[in-house]
Amino acid sequence: MSMIGHNNNSHDSRTNFVSKLRGFTIVELLIVVVVIGILAAIVTVAYTGITTQAKTASTISELKAWQKLFEIYKAQFGNYPDPVVSGDGPSNQYYCLGTGFPNGSCQSTNLTGTYGVAESTGATIMTELAKVGTPPSNSSKWTVNYNTGPYLRFIPGATPFYQLQTIIQSTTGCPSGTSAGWYGDATYDHRQHCLITLS
Repeated sequence: MSMIGHNNNSHDSRTNFVSKLRGFTIVELLIVVVVIGILAAIVTVAYTGITTQAKTASTISELKAWQKLFEIYKAQFGNYPDPVVSGDGPSNQYYCLGTGFPNGSCQSTNLTGTYGVAESTGATIMTELAKVGTPPSNSSKWTVNYNTGPYLRFIPGATPFYQLQTIIQSTTGCPSGTSAGWYGDATYDHRQHCLITLS
């Protein structure tokens, strides 16, 4: 009699042990997978936002470094450097600032002529600016839908026009200290041209 009771207790212990080891049900596994997916999405969005903000800050900071170099040049020589030499620059008078642009061109990296500006067009102005300091490294170039900066828009004349421009990806416009220029497709690339006009 006592042995039978002992066997029942042993059987109950094994049943409880097996029951504890049965694992998750399919519904429980699905819930875990969904929760992990939601958390991953939240982390991805947060990381992307932080990365974009950091890249925007770096790109605009570099544009302001170019501005400072131009202003130092003007303080020393009385005027901004003239980038125009014979045959230099496209007809719309844009000039790349720096080196290492994708496909060797700034503004548009996949179109030649009016929109694609050869990196070599900035050689004259780079030589002039080097007289007063070290040009920025251009490590913060940002290519958005084949557009990249920084570059100079220069219009010669009695009152020369100087405007420094770069490209960022933004849904909120250009940061403080810059003005918003042309804006890309809001539903596609959010390409924003940010600029500083030199006075």
